[in-house]
Amino acid sequence: MNKRLRRLALGGMLFALSLPVAAQEPAKVWRIGVLVSSSASLNASRDDALRQGLREMGYVEGKNIIMEYRYAEGKLDFPSWLPIWSTRGPTLSLSAAPG
Repeated sequence: MNKRLRRLALGGMLFALSLPVAAQEPAKVWRIGVLVSSSASLNASRDDALRQGLREMGYVEGKNIIMEYRYAEGKLDFPSWLPIWSTRGPTLSLSAAPG
């Protein structure tokens, strides 16, 4: 009887282990590229407001979004930065200018 119970338990375990397991898909991480015509210090309040708005919608930097900032420091050569981002592929690109 004891051998029979062991075989039944072993067979049940092997059957359970052979069933396919539905794995959770990793959460999508969105890449946001932000081009800013001014400097980081002059744009700090706007950057904070953007992050706060995204947090209110459930997006947390480092968890489900990655923010990449490029500051022109007033030089306005945005087109020279586009090839950099075309290789990394941000999901969303934003540009900002004082105004």
